[in-house]
Amino acid sequence: MKLKFFKIYFFVFLNLLFLSFNPTFTYAASYTNFVYARIETSGVYLYRNANSADLNNAYFELPKSYFVLLVSNIDNEFYKAQYKDIVGYVKKSEVSPVAEKPKKPYPDEVKFWTYSSDGTEIVTSTFESNNPQGVGTVAVMQELNYYGLMIGDEILKDRGYLWLYCKTENASGYLYAGLCNVSKNFKENDEVVTKISEPYLDGDDSFLYNLVSLSPALKIILVLLVTLPCFLLVYLLLKPFNIKVKAKDKPALKPQENKRRKVKNRTINKIQKIIDDEEI
Repeated sequence: MKLKFFKIYFFVFLNLLFLSFNPTFTYAASYTNFVYARIETSGVYLYRNANSADLNNAYFELPKSYFVLLVSNIDNEFYKAQYKDIVGYVKKSEVSPVAEKPKKPYPDEVKFWTYSSDGTEIVTSTFESNNPQGVGTVAVMQELNYYGLMIGDEILKDRGYLWLYCKTENASGYLYAGLCNVSKNFKENDEVVTKISEPYLDGDDSFLYNLVSLSPALKIILVLLVTLPCFLLVYLLLKPFNIKVKAKDKPALKPQENKRRKVKNRTINKIQKIIDDEEI
């Protein structure tokens, strides 16, 4: 009984451990277990909100083959996502969630600057029709971090329709790329990753979701704490039943053995009687 019981316990214990370490489940994520999504094509944008996929609602174009960090599942069309330190929204049809945390989610850090005093004002929109407002300025040759390019109006003839999204300590917005020295030609990320279809994101609270986000040592401890008391209780409940079954099934003595025992008992009684008579 004991051996059989512990075999069953060991089997269940190993299966729970297998589930907690299985790659099929270990993409379950929150900010402890990150879920990234690959940008599959050109023309994929990070949007300000999940109301529309119009260019007027976009921050900038995301670089093909790199990644965004998925934050939450909004609806059937959008994920809430983060690119570097910018939080926005991406269309589900334009990105592919992956099981692993990529080694290089973003392009190498690129700096750019404006080389003309005519291009130092940061504005809120790249389209004149949106009545862009100035929200700050940068100095000529001031180094800025590159985030992405955005299509807009051509404000200088033959200088193009591209604008650069930028951030400073006091403002964020766009600078006209025609007066800056940046190139958008990044080397594509050829990192091999495993695509998944339905990632667990913020709000998922299943047992496996929480289990896989733990460290390996904590997973083992948790499985022990969950399974051991349950199986011990079952064992203690079944043990009295097992004792009764054994007592009931205990074979009776054979007739010959029973006769020998009776003779032995009579002999002992006679000897004891003789001893008692002598003492009297």
